[in-house]
Amino acid sequence: MTFGGTLAALAAQRATTTIPIVFHVVGDPVADGFVASLAQPLDNVTGFSNLQPELVGRLFELLRQAVPGVSRVAFLLAVGRLTW
Repeated sequence: MTFGGTLAALAAQRATTTIPIVFHVVGDPVADGFVASLAQPLDNVTGFSNLQPELVGRLFELLRQAVPGVSRVAFLLAVGRLTW
């Protein structure tokens, strides 16, 4: 799994074509060449993009399919810098 946006994902993608790669928060994974579309990963690369408003409905559809009885949903967003 990569953290650090597009550059980290690109480095991992260039390093291997066989080990599965999950990227974390790439701005536009289609334009950057990581996935064929938002619905279809390429080869060994998949991951998460910034939450786009037009995708919110689709996220709820997927959640309903995964958990048919769901009645409430909460999103938690950490803003700022994490220190360890």
